[in-house]
This record gives sequence, C-alpha cells and structure tokens, in this order.
Amino acid sequence: MTYPTVEVLTQKLVHHVPSVLGQDSNLNAAIILPIIETEQGLSLLFEVRAYSLRSQPGEICFPGGRIDTDDTSSEQAALREMNEEVGISSKEVIKVFPLDYIVHHTRGIIYPFVAIIKPTAAITINKEEVDHVFTIPLDFLYDYNVQTHQIEMTISDNNDFPFHKIANGDAYRNRRMILEEYFYYFKDYAIWGLTAKILHHFLNLTK
Repeated sequence: MTYPTVEVLTQKLVHHVPSVLGQDSNLNAAIILPIIETEQGLSLLFEVRAYSLRSQPGEICFPGGRIDTDDTSSEQAALREMNEEVGISSKEVIKVFPLDYIVHHTRGIIYPFVAIIKPTAAITINKEEVDHVFTIPLDFLYDYNVQTHQIEMTISDNNDFPFHKIANGDAYRNRRMILEEYFYYFKDYAIWGLTAKILHHFLNLTK
C-alpha cells in the first residue's frame, strides 16, 4: 500500500475548486418562469402536465426538465425545455435572470430562471407533455397571502439497513420529519411543492 504524504495531498487539493457535491448528477434540472404580457398585465405562465405522463400527471409546474449532456448550460437547458413544451424560442425572450438554485435530496440540483417574454411570442403546446397552460397576474400573486401546511415524512426500515451498526441507530429507525409546504390557490388550481417554493422565492425577491 502506498501511504499518502503531505506533498501528494497538497498536489491533489491545491487546484480543487469547491462546488456543490452532487452537481454532476444526471438528475439535475433547469426550469423557467416565463413572464408574459396579458390583459391583466404582467403574468406568470404555468403548465398543467399531460395526464398521459408517467410522472406527476396533471400537476402544475413551470416549463423545465432534465439538463441533457448536449446542453451548454443550465440556462440553455431551461430555454430548450420551454421551447419544447410551449413553443417559446430563445429568440422570443427579452432577458433571462437566474434565481437561487435548490439542492434536492432526490432530484439533484434544480436551477430556476426567470424569462421576460416578448409580447409577440406565440404559445404552441406540446400535447405529449402539457395538457394546457394558464397565467396568473403578478399583481394577484404579490397581494396573495400564501398558505402553509405541514406534511409528515417517515424513514421506514427496509429490514436490511444496518441501523445496529450506527450509534443511536434506533433514533434513526422510523424517524419522522415535518416539512412545511407553501400553497397558492388560483381559481381551481392548487400550486404547491417545488413549484410553490420557487414561486415564493421569486415573489419575495421581486416584491
């Protein structure tokens, strides 16, 4: 066995640039919050996912999806997904702004962006991914009193996890966590989960 020396460790670490652990995950995603002009003024565009999808059918989200290896950046991935899902190309975008990214324990890193869309942009829905779209005026969202609800998650024992090898292992077995979720209600739509979390961040940032 070759034992490391201070010199070897220094050579390996001196040029390391710190980043987010797990940022190279193939689960990483980029989403975009499209702001468009409507009769009610500036509004956010939301999607209702196609009911034929295997994952989260019928749920409300912003345009977005996995970052592909061909994507040059998370921003380019978000713009590509918006074009694929609702037909708005990057040529119809006035400006793009990054929001804070989310490090999710099961979904990798999520990179959200805000896009100001040209008034002339046309929306063409990809029915394989999107059932329909709707908009909510920013004025409504800024005045909205967000609702919060708590959900309990439990870590269950699958019988082969070595709790007995862990100090205080019994404290982790069937451990319960309380998560607080934001809810925004508009007409018959309920916006919650990561979409509501990102929306809440955007509203707090721009109020």
